Amino acid sequence: LCGMAVVVGGLMFGGRGAILEVAMVGLLLSGLGMMAMDMLGKQPYLREVRGVSVYIKVALLAAAWYLPAARIPLLFVVIVLSGYVSHMPAKQRYFVVFGPKSDGPK
Repeated sequence: LCGMAVVVGGLMFGGRGAILEVAMVGLLLSGLGMMAMDMLGKQPYLREVRGVSVYIKVALLAAAWYLPAARIPLLFVVIVLSGYVSHMPAKQRYFVVFGPKSDGPK
């Protein structure tokens, strides 16, 4: 959350250069680290809605890296998607999108 605030705030207020690149790399690495911790806790994580949203967010972050003109809109999509998925009901968030179905949250 802090990394996203630094990146989006920096971009919106005209920040440029290495500090924003470092913040974007930190944002990506922290997201991958949190994903790894979630994967350890529950195997079907990457097949559930919450895991699939991570694939989408990583793709959007990569696109933001390579498409500087579209960075702010892409990062806003990441923010909205993150908030939406994290606040949706557990039955929807833990829904298995593909592969064998699980019992869902207890």
